[in-house]
Amino acid sequence: MNCRKILACVFILCGLLSATVAYGQGDGMGVLKDSVGKWKAEIKMWTPGSDEVMTSTGTESSEMLGENWLVSKFAAEMAGMGPFSGVGIIGYDAEKKKYVNHWVDSTSTSMSHFEGTYDAATKTLTMTGKDQMGEGKHTTVIKNATTRVFAMYAKMEGAKDFAKVMEITYTKE
Repeated sequence: MNCRKILACVFILCGLLSATVAYGQGDGMGVLKDSVGKWKAEIKMWTPGSDEVMTSTGTESSEMLGENWLVSKFAAEMAGMGPFSGVGIIGYDAEKKKYVNHWVDSTSTSMSHFEGTYDAATKTLTMTGKDQMGEGKHTTVIKNATTRVFAMYAKMEGAKDFAKVMEITYTKE
């Protein structure tokens, strides 16, 4: 898989990062309201097995849709790829008892679906699913009220383990 394809697939899931800032409470319904607002994004990407780090910046704006859904819009100027934009929506599925996330962007031809759980002790939301790149895993660690760190892992063709392909540090404006 070439670097351009990996980068395109990585950013198919960028929106997941924006939506992965849920704070679980009690029964798991969670509170997404703390994610509402504007965020700056510092992006690091790399191809598994390479030491070369590609960096860029972006922005995200998020708002609630009713009481249950966070809608996030992400935009970045990607190195070598030009403008990138995407929209994510995350909420808590009471039937599944899991957070669910749906994402579309300017480079994808299908919608990505991920689901997962929030660990209040570590302030980490972990989600898994499939997209155009294959199996994926995302983690978002809530550092404090104004900082969160999203990491994306992909299972590359023929690999048995996930490899980290992106990390985004968000700072609330």
